[in-house]
Amino acid sequence: MAIGEDAWVSMVVREGRIVPVSGATRLRVGDEVLLITGEDENAIADLLTARGT
Repeated sequence: MAIGEDAWVSMVVREGRIVPVSGATRLRVGDEVLLITGEDENAIADLLTARGT
């Protein structure tokens, strides 16, 4: 996921449990994501919005 150089996924919560985050972590529908960013929050929100809705 291209989130920019000034952003990183800090934490993912899936089904009430914290998921270890690495470059191989795959996000799933329903995941809660703590994203730390210096980018425009609207641009980041667009990346995390389901396609085709």
